[in-house]
Amino acid sequence: MNEAKFFFTRAAVGAGVPFGLGEDFAAASIWLAGQGIDPAKISAPALSALAEGRSSRRITRGKNASATHFVDADGQTISALFAGPAVADWMQVASAIRKEIIATIVCVDQPALIAAYMAIEGFEAGLVEITWPGRKGKSFNVEIGPNSVNGLIASVQDNKPPSPAKVTVVFKPHNPISEDIWLQADPRIEVVDVAAEPWKVVMEFFKKCLVPSSEQSLEQGAGAGLKDND
Repeated sequence: MNEAKFFFTRAAVGAGVPFGLGEDFAAASIWLAGQGIDPAKISAPALSALAEGRSSRRITRGKNASATHFVDADGQTISALFAGPAVADWMQVASAIRKEIIATIVCVDQPALIAAYMAIEGFEAGLVEITWPGRKGKSFNVEIGPNSVNGLIASVQDNKPPSPAKVTVVFKPHNPISEDIWLQADPRIEVVDVAAEPWKVVMEFFKKCLVPSSEQSLEQGAGAGLKDND
């Protein structure tokens, strides 16, 4: 897991994400792997969309009588790498009042990645439901409880290829979601089948974060310098 964190964090930085948010992205990707999902299949398109300017990092928060909305002021699709931490952090604070909370991301590039960000936030007490529309009127629903995750694998498998969508996140006060309960639940999946092409994309962004070997870089302590890059 440490190796996966190393690669995904730096892949995010290579795509233009601040290092702290890159660590959040790595944690979300590792959580997906723990559910038996190849994280690169979801993460690689998100990295590419952000780096190529197809997804926005600009987020504006508004509110009406029923929900808090997260949107891009220009109507562009929002990157999950920025929307996920923003919504999860806001909901963590808002959940302290112990009542139902609803947030919507008007259009986000990778809905399943939002579910991962909600899971790693570690809400003290509650059930989190994440829903988004699919093709042909189908709706995807992921439910994250104290010791269970329902609907995630089916949502990822059915929503091919992933497409931008409006995501609704609902927090419902419930039993505590503690780390001890989570770890004592059903054993996490230890082996995940992975696809070569998405991982190539992740590694290309990871390489953008590397420092070329040179006498100057070695003098500054940037690694052993045994390869082309440190």
